[in-house]
Amino acid sequence: MVVTVRVGHGGHCQSRTWWSLLESVMVVTVRVEHGGHCQSRSWWSLSESDMVVTVRVGHGGHCQSRTWWSLSESVMVVTVRVGHGGHCQSRTWWSLSESVMVVTVRVGHGGHCQSRTWWSLSESVMVVTVRVGHGGHCQSRTWWSLLESDMVVTVRVGHGGHCQSRSWWSLLESDMVVTVRVGHGGHC
Repeated sequence: MVVTVRVGHGGHCQSRTWWSLLESVMVVTVRVEHGGHCQSRSWWSLSESDMVVTVRVGHGGHCQSRTWWSLSESVMVVTVRVGHGGHCQSRTWWSLSESVMVVTVRVGHGGHCQSRTWWSLSESVMVVTVRVGHGGHCQSRTWWSLLESDMVVTVRVGHGGHCQSRSWWSLLESDMVVTVRVGHGGHC
């Protein structure tokens, strides 16, 4: 399955996404494609520099995981949870300053963390790493795999009037691909 999250700003956005926008308010639509059809849902309220996003990844006909966070004046807190086997095994979060940032989430594949880590950042860009726990707890500052449903997830948030980055890739049969795009400046 593939989950795509896009955040528009400026009243509209491109393709396969939709929402209403106010001057400083953003809405994100999450669509989960599964078995040839699209299950979609979109929701939450936003206010001046504040944003709440919920991401749900379906597996086996129901929702196993959720993600969300809040923003307040150029500071963001993100919580990512990856469900496996009907419950949430992990959680991660952090904060960012500045209004520009890059967020990358990577989950190892093959039982360990393959250190294809992050990237380079410029002065006004921040990078955040999301850790996915396995076995009921979170192993700090690392990544790893979820057996049978291993996946690689990369989330990047662009800023500056256009989408600065995007990430996605192919996965095996029971793997997932998640792509997050954040638009700013009236288009995606």
